[in-house]
Amino acid sequence: MVNKNWTLEEALAANEAALLKDPERSDSDPTLPFFQWAALRKLDDYEKNFVADGYWLMTAIRTCANHDLPLPEWAAKAYIKAYDTVNNARAKSWDAVFGNPFPKGRHLNADRKRRMLTFAVWNEVTKMLSMKPNTALDEGLFETVGKKFAIGKTLASEYYYTAKNLLQT
Repeated sequence: MVNKNWTLEEALAANEAALLKDPERSDSDPTLPFFQWAALRKLDDYEKNFVADGYWLMTAIRTCANHDLPLPEWAAKAYIKAYDTVNNARAKSWDAVFGNPFPKGRHLNADRKRRMLTFAVWNEVTKMLSMKPNTALDEGLFETVGKKFAIGKTLASEYYYTAKNLLQT
């Protein structure tokens, strides 16, 4: 059973053991111990964010479904309450209970681009750094990577550091 209090090393060891036990399993399977461990750790943040924004409840449900995790008690209770509010005609829409996923003025194209490229940029930078270990993590590198994805060096840097921060444990 996955434990959110594992160290990174324990999560990776459990992941390796699961892959050895089932060699046919993809190493990107979101139900592997490492990915479950990372998801469990994020659920605490989702609960804190949910207090201010119902969108995080939907994020928690999606995370649990994707990683084959049980829904935390806070999320189960919140979902039932929201569902019953709509089901009993006490709210006109799902947005009324879960919040609007895209607040007014949000630029969906920019969001879509960021979601598509954040980890692609991180992967490319990481690959370039591993191929040439003495490469500086500087504007020149971000300019090179940015050209590959048709974005500027500033966005390439922003996307890289966003992914890096998300991956830190």
